[in-house]
Amino acid sequence: MSKKERQLEEECEQLRSELHAMEELVQRYQDELAAAKGTTCFCHNRRNVPDLHRVEEELFENQNLAPRGSSMRLSRAELPVLCRANGEEARFSEVQLPLNWEWVSDWRCDIHAHTDESGWVYAESWEQLRDGYQLHLSRR
Repeated sequence: MSKKERQLEEECEQLRSELHAMEELVQRYQDELAAAKGTTCFCHNRRNVPDLHRVEEELFENQNLAPRGSSMRLSRAELPVLCRANGEEARFSEVQLPLNWEWVSDWRCDIHAHTDESGWVYAESWEQLRDGYQLHLSRR
């Protein structure tokens, strides 16, 4: 795990901890409010919510550009335009949910530290992308 990934993981853990503390505070406030009114409040009681599991589906859009005179030997056949992480071709319409599951959001671009503002990651070859090495375009 790279230094940047460790840092992001630590930040995520800190945010999870802060979220948990805030949820506890909201629950305590709602319990006190309900006690003052003599009612029961189930507004934000996580104990009354069924255990939900999130699954993230990822599809990758691939493009290549070999500048004129480049020695790069990328062929469009190496990866399909849309694929899963393992390189298997996929389409948005083919992603099916298991019975009784529901989408929590529409498809979106994953923008993070390793992408540009449009969600693209740059590399000199597909292998570099698969191996985690990216050629970044950045401004300083």
